[in-house]
Amino acid sequence: MLLLCGCALLLGVAAGPARPAPAAAALEPLPFPVGETITFRFKWKASPLLPSIEAGDFTFRFAGEGRFEGRPVWVAEGIAESVPGFRFPVKDYFKSYFLPGDFQGLHVWGIRSEGPDYLQQMMFFYPDTRHMWLKEYSRTPEGVRVTRNELHYGFPSPMPDALAMMPALRTLGRAMRFPADLNGSYLGRVKKITVTLDGKETLDTVIGRLPAYRYNILNLFGTMMDPDDYFYVWSSADGRYIPLKIKAKVRFGHVDGKLTRHEIRAASLVPDKLDLLAPLPDARPDVSGALKLPAGEQPDTDMVRVPGGAFRFGERRGAAGIPVRVSPFLMDRFEVTNAQYLKFIRATGRPAPAVQPLEYYQRKFKWKSDGYEEFLRLAEPYRWNDGRCPAGRDHHPVVLVTWDDATAYARWAGKRLPTEAEWEAAARAGLAAGAAYPWGAAADPARANTSEGDRLGTVPVTALPGGRNALGLAHLSGNVAEWVVDWYDDKPFGAGAADPQGPSGGRFRVMRGGDWRHPLADAAVWSRGRDWPGTAYINVGFRCARDLK
Repeated sequence: MLLLCGCALLLGVAAGPARPAPAAAALEPLPFPVGETITFRFKWKASPLLPSIEAGDFTFRFAGEGRFEGRPVWVAEGIAESVPGFRFPVKDYFKSYFLPGDFQGLHVWGIRSEGPDYLQQMMFFYPDTRHMWLKEYSRTPEGVRVTRNELHYGFPSPMPDALAMMPALRTLGRAMRFPADLNGSYLGRVKKITVTLDGKETLDTVIGRLPAYRYNILNLFGTMMDPDDYFYVWSSADGRYIPLKIKAKVRFGHVDGKLTRHEIRAASLVPDKLDLLAPLPDARPDVSGALKLPAGEQPDTDMVRVPGGAFRFGERRGAAGIPVRVSPFLMDRFEVTNAQYLKFIRATGRPAPAVQPLEYYQRKFKWKSDGYEEFLRLAEPYRWNDGRCPAGRDHHPVVLVTWDDATAYARWAGKRLPTEAEWEAAARAGLAAGAAYPWGAAADPARANTSEGDRLGTVPVTALPGGRNALGLAHLSGNVAEWVVDWYDDKPFGAGAADPQGPSGGRFRVMRGGDWRHPLADAAVWSRGRDWPGTAYINVGFRCARDLK
């Protein structure tokens, strides 16, 4: 990964405002030769007490003209490869499509490999709606699965795009527009980057002794960089603006890149038959935020009798589970909706669901402002305004609620949160021993709202009826994870417990059921989550239970 940190110094910036180009527009001349190929050798120095070691090479090539969704675009591509024996084996491919002039990124895909594991990322930016779709697959010895599938909303500036930094810097260099604010990313996190011109000097390079401009680029690494860290790029000042040298101080030491080859290359860097983990999507994702609510179902009042009885808590292949017993009880058929929660806050005056202030995440998770800003963007479709729930999401599950919020709602409704044992007993109702999902043993992404689908957010609580269990309980796998009453413990109770409630205290509360941001494998009936009870997320909600009278 540290080789990729070095390579990322060359990645992830697109300059200028979003200006969609008409499909028929002619491409303006590219301000550098088509086929121009630049190779850097990176060295990494972990600390002042250790020598520098060679990490690997990063090569990028400007591939010329292409098309993306009917738009004429320029295409760039790259490959990163570690040197033999480097402790982080890497051979990664990138390809990017961006608009001429302002280098507005439209699409980027990459395959990152580390030993036997592969990670494929695809990002799509839609200037007309200002949405970015990020989809990520991973391949490990256990198989292929979707690990991220997210829609980012409301970018005021371009999508972060790989392989556009050098074109952007060259454009800025010609115009001498400094300081300049760009937009970029590191591992999918979006942030503002400020570029200043820090002077001029002369360098000895592989293509001769050249005058060079030095650019200081602030905050490329975001949470990985401290305020006194630096990142410099030197480019030739002879009118070609060829990047010559890169140097950065990051949290894990120093990274240095030196130009080792500059050529015009006709052949692509990316093999034609690269082993992709998944096909490119052929349609835009649904960004409406709403599905039609099936007729005849009433999320407000519908509860189901769960018969209870004995079962093995946590049972799955390779784990026998803990024998426990629960008494019969009632459980909400559906997750609590925004419309239901609106009645609660109007009746009680409790604040509407919201993102906690930055100070909370700094204290709990040591976040910096760029991480918080990205979380705000992700949370935008779920945020309440002036006490009103998000438009079009009345029947979606309420999110951005803490454990205390969920408990207060349940108490107001004359109910309570289910215990973890009750929740699992309900999820397993009607299942054969060892079955993983509420509907049975087969992993069927069409039955659950998890990251394998392209829904990119919550769906109405009555949607996907094929995923319900034998009792008719909905979304026990996927949609949102659900707070339960218990404190978390690796071994929450012993064998033979009756109506157990886990430990009497702790740091974290339990969440069950998986969610739309994570893969189906994480939504099995035995899967357990945990988090600080005071934290609110865009993929965590709840449902209620009630004792039988």
